[in-house]
Amino acid sequence: MVYVGHTAYTRPSKMSFERSEQLIPILDHLSANDRLLFQSIRARVLGDLTAKGIGHSSMALVLVHQGLKEALTKRGNDILSEIRRVLDGAYVDNCDQLQEDLKAELTTRLRAAATLASSELEDLRSHLRMLPPLQNMPLPGALLRDFETMTPKLSAEIDLFCRKLYDAQTPRSFLKESKMEISARTEQPESPPLVFISYSHDSKEHRAWVAAFANSLRQKGVEVLLDQFDIKPGDNIPQFMNDSVRNADRVLMICTEIYVRKANDGEGGAGYEALIVTSELIKDLGQNKFIPIVRQTSGTTEVPTCLSGRSYIKLNDGSEYEAQFEELLKTLHNIPLVAKSPLGPNPFAAKTFEGEESRARRENRRIEFADAIASPEAAFQFALDVARANDNLAWRRLLKASREQGVKKLQEVAEETTQGDFLRRSPKEEELQEIAFRCLSCYSTFAACLLAGVTTENPNFANQLSWIDTILQQPEWPSQGIVFWVDIPELIFFVLQAFVGGNLMQTNNIETAFKLATSGITTRRDTEAKPVFKQTRLNGWPDSLSHNCTVSFRFLDSLIDRWSWLTEPFASAIDARSAMTAYYFLLSFLDFITLLKTDCDLTKQLIVSVPLNFTFGSPEAQKAAYRLLLANREFLKQLLAKNGISREGFGAGWQDWMKQTVSFVNPWGEFRTLANQSLAVDLFKDSYEL
Repeated sequence: MVYVGHTAYTRPSKMSFERSEQLIPILDHLSANDRLLFQSIRARVLGDLTAKGIGHSSMALVLVHQGLKEALTKRGNDILSEIRRVLDGAYVDNCDQLQEDLKAELTTRLRAAATLASSELEDLRSHLRMLPPLQNMPLPGALLRDFETMTPKLSAEIDLFCRKLYDAQTPRSFLKESKMEISARTEQPESPPLVFISYSHDSKEHRAWVAAFANSLRQKGVEVLLDQFDIKPGDNIPQFMNDSVRNADRVLMICTEIYVRKANDGEGGAGYEALIVTSELIKDLGQNKFIPIVRQTSGTTEVPTCLSGRSYIKLNDGSEYEAQFEELLKTLHNIPLVAKSPLGPNPFAAKTFEGEESRARRENRRIEFADAIASPEAAFQFALDVARANDNLAWRRLLKASREQGVKKLQEVAEETTQGDFLRRSPKEEELQEIAFRCLSCYSTFAACLLAGVTTENPNFANQLSWIDTILQQPEWPSQGIVFWVDIPELIFFVLQAFVGGNLMQTNNIETAFKLATSGITTRRDTEAKPVFKQTRLNGWPDSLSHNCTVSFRFLDSLIDRWSWLTEPFASAIDARSAMTAYYFLLSFLDFITLLKTDCDLTKQLIVSVPLNFTFGSPEAQKAAYRLLLANREFLKQLLAKNGISREGFGAGWQDWMKQTVSFVNPWGEFRTLANQSLAVDLFKDSYEL
């Protein structure tokens, strides 16, 4: 059994043709991340639709099917390309068996990928089953039918490739039939390069040199087709010339003055003159397989006009002969003429362009605050003391030390996890969440410091938001690769903004909570800055948690219980949930205002940009959160006034907005009320009114 795209299947047969040991691992690696690929396509489509205000509509199923079908088509073409690349020029005893093996391998792998893609599509269909269907909505099993449609074309391509591969065996068969001494191919990892030597019969001495040159190549592992070796009396010389040129890997043109003149004049001629390569033949086959070998006595360097501008090998007798011959051998054996060193790091990147003084300061911070950031509990207490002492310098150094510690620990987690085959074996959601928890825990001391600053209610520390950029703009973190890893900084920000925003609401600092919620942020996907409450991947749908707000908020809720130190800034777990719910009530309120300002029809189906999953908490937590929100009546009324929204317009729009949010919270029609449903009335109610 092997695993392709996280799906186990039985390989159709043991493929023992030449280079099969190279091909199978490449195909395994190609299909290893199919599940993550298909999940990311679904997440991207839903994210784009959400950003456009369409959200989880029936159109999502159509677009996800289209994206998965394109990915499936690309997977089939990629498999075909790797087969061609690896097997090009291979020697195969039984091409018919190879043809069947390759078609079975491609079909099995593509079926496994189609099954995964179909599972992803049907899972989405189950989530959208309550929505009205569209006319062009894909039917169940659509991707498996797509697979059946694309397979015959790919199989035909394999048939064509195998026929060409079979045709390429002709010169090797010719050499065997001539009883030439060729090393047994079954004992060699790869077939030797096959060259044809084209030359003019200038003189006996020149013919002798060509024969010696051919034998020198054979002694260095290059198989040679040469008239002196392979043509017997009565053989068809033009036919030998034609077959040899077309079937050889490379053609060596021995360019003496006479050869160049005859080639330029197109004098292939009769008899042995037919061995001269003409411009018409080069034009027919292309220039890449022809290598000019310059051997001229006049001191000039001439090649046929049709090859002018091409590099050449100069094998005149002299001190440079051996070096030029070695260059030719490397070319024929596909060995780089000059070894290319591995690509090194960018010397100007932030993490490498660091002087000794900078590194020394960082190490001093680590030593200075080693005890303070040994645990989140210690970090919270130390940060409280620094903030209460109003020591701004120590505060900045403490935040920097805790962030540097987070970066270092996060890189260690990434290296430890990606070294094995963890991501290749389709980790379950629980396993991914556990790694996400480890990644977040790397920043637990940094989070503790931020919450300590908010808890003091000292504006110098509570109102700081520069930490946003330090989390999202990490030059040390990869910007390409597996979505789970690339988007870990966004996951960390999602958690920190929820905790910090909740703590700000709890300490009645709604002004800074508002600044946090409206901070313009760019991501690797969005170059245009958008506020946090409009950045869905930052406020509730991080891709590292499957781009699923329910999964994300369950994960966030679990942190409250797993991080016991959170009782320091929030007093209790219930208070923490209430505070964060109040913060998300504020985010939703801001989302509502922006839609109302654009005259958006709130009676139509919308997908909110801010999830309200914390409303699944206890009624007591909801009520406490609503009280925290209403404690800031004047601020909320000012927001409405500044945005030109009257009390009447707010009241009418709020009722429609509540229907949308209730629909979001209750997708299957289950009855549930939200604590903020009466905001349109309570916001303008006299606080002394009984």
